[in-house]
Amino acid sequence: MNTRNVVIAVIFLLLSSLSAMELKAQDAIKAVMKKCESMENVTIDVIRNRNSETGKVTRLLTTIRFEISSNPGLEKEFLAAFQKDAVKASQEIESMSGGKMKNVFYRFGESSYSYTSDNEYFSFIAIEKFNE
Repeated sequence: MNTRNVVIAVIFLLLSSLSAMELKAQDAIKAVMKKCESMENVTIDVIRNRNSETGKVTRLLTTIRFEISSNPGLEKEFLAAFQKDAVKASQEIESMSGGKMKNVFYRFGESSYSYTSDNEYFSFIAIEKFNE
């Protein structure tokens, strides 16, 4: 009986640490997202889901869009955050544009992040609960 309790405790600890690692996996991206919340000339749209039984609100989707010329350097901050967090992603999608291959989508467990960029606008999408 004692061995069984130890095994259950170890499994619980492993599952807890995996969940914590997933949250840490996209720290750089989330930091830039948070910075955008207080910036002018940045449009942020959020879709939330409310559990009718518990009343708990969960953020499902966040979009961030800005004109590159109005926020010089912000696009580079996003790209640097993507590059920093890329090694922790469970899935990546690359796109070739102008003869260069670049990562445009990352998935970290239940969360995914993608962006598009042209010479004028930068658009970013975060899906927080991919499986819901």
